[in-house]
Amino acid sequence: MAQTETASHLDGERAALGYALAPAATTSERVRGLLDIGLHASELARVAGSVSVSAVRNWAADQAEPRPHAAIALDDLRAVAKILLDSGMEPRRIGHWLRGWNPLLENRPLDLIATVPMEVRRVAHAETLFAGTSAET
Repeated sequence: MAQTETASHLDGERAALGYALAPAATTSERVRGLLDIGLHASELARVAGSVSVSAVRNWAADQAEPRPHAAIALDDLRAVAKILLDSGMEPRRIGHWLRGWNPLLENRPLDLIATVPMEVRRVAHAETLFAGTSAET
Protein backbone atom coordinates (compact mmCIF):
# COMPACT_ATOMS: atom_id res chain seq x y z
CA MET A 1 0.00 0.00 0.00
CA ALA A 2 2.78 2.46 0.92
CA GLN A 3 4.51 1.79 -2.40
CA THR A 4 1.30 2.70 -4.28
CA GLU A 5 0.99 5.91 -2.25
CA THR A 6 4.63 6.78 -3.00
CA ALA A 7 4.13 6.14 -6.73
CA SER A 8 0.97 8.24 -6.67
CA HIS A 9 2.81 11.06 -4.89
CA LEU A 10 5.63 10.89 -7.44
CA ASP A 11 3.11 11.00 -10.32
CA GLY A 12 1.47 14.07 -8.79
CA GLU A 13 4.83 15.75 -8.23
CA ARG A 14 5.88 14.94 -11.80
CA ALA A 15 2.62 16.36 -13.19
CA ALA A 16 2.99 19.60 -11.22
CA LEU A 17 6.60 19.99 -12.33
CA GLY A 18 5.66 19.19 -15.92
CA TYR A 19 3.26 22.12 -15.82
CA ALA A 20 5.82 24.44 -14.16
CA LEU A 21 8.51 23.47 -16.67
CA ALA A 22 6.32 23.65 -19.78
CA PRO A 23 7.35 26.08 -22.53
CA ALA A 24 4.32 28.31 -21.84
CA ALA A 25 4.93 28.49 -18.07
CA THR A 26 5.31 31.93 -16.56
CA THR A 27 8.63 33.09 -15.15
CA SER A 28 7.29 32.60 -11.64
CA GLU A 29 6.19 29.02 -12.41
CA ARG A 30 9.50 28.22 -14.07
CA VAL A 31 11.59 29.54 -11.20
CA ARG A 32 9.49 27.71 -8.60
CA GLY A 33 9.72 24.52 -10.69
CA LEU A 34 13.51 24.81 -10.88
CA LEU A 35 13.65 25.38 -7.13
CA ASP A 36 11.37 22.36 -6.62
CA ILE A 37 13.81 20.06 -8.43
CA GLY A 38 16.43 20.98 -5.86
CA LEU A 39 18.28 23.88 -7.40
CA HIS A 40 19.15 26.76 -5.10
CA ALA A 41 18.23 30.39 -5.69
CA SER A 42 21.96 31.21 -5.73
CA GLU A 43 22.47 28.71 -8.58
CA LEU A 44 19.63 30.24 -10.59
CA ALA A 45 21.11 33.69 -9.92
CA ARG A 46 24.47 32.55 -11.29
CA VAL A 47 22.92 30.94 -14.39
CA ALA A 48 20.90 34.11 -15.03
CA GLY A 49 24.05 36.21 -15.19
CA SER A 50 25.11 36.87 -11.62
CA VAL A 51 21.90 38.55 -10.57
CA SER A 52 21.05 38.78 -6.88
CA VAL A 53 19.34 36.00 -4.98
CA SER A 54 16.65 38.53 -4.05
CA ALA A 55 15.97 39.05 -7.78
CA VAL A 56 15.39 35.29 -8.14
CA ARG A 57 13.05 35.37 -5.15
CA ASN A 58 11.15 38.27 -6.72
CA TRP A 59 10.77 36.28 -9.95
CA ALA A 60 9.49 33.29 -7.98
CA ALA A 61 6.99 35.52 -6.16
CA ASP A 62 5.84 37.02 -9.49
CA GLN A 63 6.94 40.47 -8.32
CA ALA A 64 9.41 41.11 -11.15
CA GLU A 65 10.54 39.77 -14.52
CA PRO A 66 14.13 38.99 -15.51
CA ARG A 67 16.00 40.93 -18.17
CA PRO A 68 15.94 39.25 -21.60
CA HIS A 69 19.36 37.56 -21.32
CA ALA A 70 18.44 36.14 -17.90
CA ALA A 71 15.03 34.97 -19.16
CA ILE A 72 16.73 33.11 -22.02
CA ALA A 73 19.22 31.42 -19.67
CA LEU A 74 16.37 30.37 -17.35
CA ASP A 75 14.41 29.04 -20.32
CA ASP A 76 17.40 26.97 -21.45
CA LEU A 77 17.69 25.56 -17.93
CA ARG A 78 13.94 24.89 -17.85
CA ALA A 79 14.11 23.05 -21.17
CA VAL A 80 16.89 20.75 -19.98
CA ALA A 81 15.04 20.03 -16.73
CA LYS A 82 11.90 19.22 -18.73
CA ILE A 83 13.80 16.85 -21.03
CA LEU A 84 15.08 14.96 -17.99
CA LEU A 85 11.68 14.97 -16.28
CA ASP A 86 9.97 13.67 -19.41
CA SER A 87 12.58 10.92 -19.67
CA GLY A 88 11.33 9.54 -16.37
CA MET A 89 14.09 10.88 -14.14
CA GLU A 90 12.88 11.41 -10.58
CA PRO A 91 12.41 15.13 -9.93
CA ARG A 92 14.78 15.12 -6.95
CA ARG A 93 17.55 13.68 -9.17
CA ILE A 94 17.33 16.38 -11.85
CA GLY A 95 19.07 19.01 -9.70
CA HIS A 96 21.79 16.49 -8.92
CA TRP A 97 22.25 15.75 -12.62
CA LEU A 98 22.52 19.47 -13.41
CA ARG A 99 25.17 20.14 -10.77
CA GLY A 100 27.05 16.86 -11.11
CA TRP A 101 30.15 16.32 -13.25
CA ASN A 102 29.18 15.05 -16.69
CA PRO A 103 31.87 13.21 -18.65
CA LEU A 104 30.24 14.00 -22.01
CA LEU A 105 30.45 17.72 -21.25
CA GLU A 106 33.67 17.49 -19.25
CA ASN A 107 32.01 19.91 -16.87
CA ARG A 108 28.85 20.40 -14.84
CA PRO A 109 25.72 21.08 -16.95
CA LEU A 110 24.70 23.93 -14.64
CA ASP A 111 28.03 25.66 -15.29
CA LEU A 112 27.59 25.45 -19.07
CA ILE A 113 23.88 26.09 -19.60
CA ALA A 114 24.28 29.85 -20.13
CA THR A 115 27.16 29.53 -22.61
CA VAL A 116 26.47 26.33 -24.59
CA PRO A 117 22.81 25.51 -23.97
CA MET A 118 22.37 23.38 -27.08
CA GLU A 119 25.27 21.15 -26.06
CA VAL A 120 23.72 20.65 -22.61
CA ARG A 121 20.38 19.87 -24.27
CA ARG A 122 22.10 17.35 -26.55
CA VAL A 123 23.63 15.59 -23.56
CA ALA A 124 20.28 15.65 -21.72
CA HIS A 125 18.66 14.00 -24.75
CA ALA A 126 21.47 11.42 -24.73
CA GLU A 127 20.60 10.78 -21.09
CA THR A 128 17.00 10.06 -22.12
CA LEU A 129 18.21 7.57 -24.72
CA PHE A 130 20.42 5.92 -22.11
CA ALA A 131 17.36 5.69 -19.85
CA GLY A 132 15.49 3.94 -22.68
CA THR A 133 13.07 6.72 -23.56
CA SER A 134 13.04 9.75 -25.80
CA ALA A 135 11.67 13.13 -24.77
CA GLU A 136 11.02 16.26 -26.80
CA THR A 137 10.95 19.77 -25.35
